[in-house]
Amino acid sequence: LVYRRYQDSTFVIVSTDNITWTKYRVNDVAVNAFGDGNTSGAASANPHTVSLNISATAANQPMVYIGFLFQGGCDYAWMLDNVEIQEGENNELILLNPYYGTEAYSYSRIPVDQIQVIDFDGGIKNDGGVDQTNTVLNVDINSGAFTAASTPQTVAAGTTDSIGTSWTPPTTVGVPYVATVTVSSDSTDATPLNNTFTFPAFEVSQYVYAYDDYGTPGAGGGADGTDEAFEAGNSFDIFTTANLTAIDIVVGAGTPVGSNFKGIIYENIATAPFYSFVAETQFYQTDASSIGSVTQLLFDAPITLDPNPNDLKTYFVGISVLSEFYYGTSGNSSAGNGSGARTSFISYGTMDER
Repeated sequence: LVYRRYQDSTFVIVSTDNITWTKYRVNDVAVNAFGDGNTSGAASANPHTVSLNISATAANQPMVYIGFLFQGGCDYAWMLDNVEIQEGENNELILLNPYYGTEAYSYSRIPVDQIQVIDFDGGIKNDGGVDQTNTVLNVDINSGAFTAASTPQTVAAGTTDSIGTSWTPPTTVGVPYVATVTVSSDSTDATPLNNTFTFPAFEVSQYVYAYDDYGTPGAGGGADGTDEAFEAGNSFDIFTTANLTAIDIVVGAGTPVGSNFKGIIYENIATAPFYSFVAETQFYQTDASSIGSVTQLLFDAPITLDPNPNDLKTYFVGISVLSEFYYGTSGNSSAGNGSGARTSFISYGTMDER
């Protein structure tokens, strides 16, 4: 199939009497092709193969009707070809929404004094007809340098369970870690390719805290502030007291020379407006040499970041701009919603013009 979404949904519909129909939503199944399966404008590859398990309606029935339903208006397109109906497999595990991170954040660089347990988990879907015993999520870091595995469990046919394990990185600074997660069971899986996912690299650093794909910052991508102020950045958890001295920012291509910007930091709080101002740098102004390069926004004095007693604090760290500005990106990072998708992760804060 080929598909691009706007305000529509796509379904395979199944009936045993041509009267009552059960809908199987294709958007959700093709999550990796369509971003989160619901994003407006998200497009699949051309072509993209989708497999749907309709056993709940069609299994062991003498007559089955199958159709295709496109619901929406003023939309793009859904093109179908090479439709096949196959007998279901007995042993078919699928890894859904793989995730790694700490407290929901998949950091690419973690300061040595902020090391915490890193969780690895995923949804394990049993798309086969037989219960899968001793199902585990295996984690392999740097081709066997470190390994971990979840507690074995049984995943019943037609169900999805969340399975996870964890690992604490050593304090060695500057070693890239590449983690691959794989789901397995006692049985030989029919389609092992959908059992594995490899995350972007991450490392323990001396001082740098980062949320990107571990790549080199680039000038492309970013956001356009036009004539309005905006603030953009990332959230960082603080587990032990640390001093913040600077924020690194890449000025993206397209930013006019003379645009003003500064670094800002807020503490996330539980009540509205949900951000409490902590500190800011002086204003900087773009020039030709700053486009595509890292600009270090220095605070006048180190900012002490404290965790809550026996807990942590989350700080929003970013930039504040007053005119047209594009921020550069560093490739693709893991999505913050645990979907396993890869996206340039930038969030917007208070929209305050401080």
